[in-house]
Amino acid sequence: MASLTVELEDTAREFAEGQAKARGYSDVGQYIAYLVAEAMEREVSPELEALLVEGLESGPRIEAGPEFWDALRAEAGLVVRESSR
Repeated sequence: MASLTVELEDTAREFAEGQAKARGYSDVGQYIAYLVAEAMEREVSPELEALLVEGLESGPRIEAGPEFWDALRAEAGLVVRESSR
């Protein structure tokens, strides 16, 4: 694992230390690592965003209520049973 040095104003450092302690992290470094990992998870890749837009533009909207999911599960079950023969 690589190391990173960050310079903070005293007030920012004190805030980060307080947040780390309040959230149960053993040190500020663990808290900062958590914040970076969380930001990375929220980041949407351009490829994923393009796929989502493509899906939205692919046809008419359908209602995805309980009946839809039940039918999809049944269809998937048929496909699995057919492929295992």
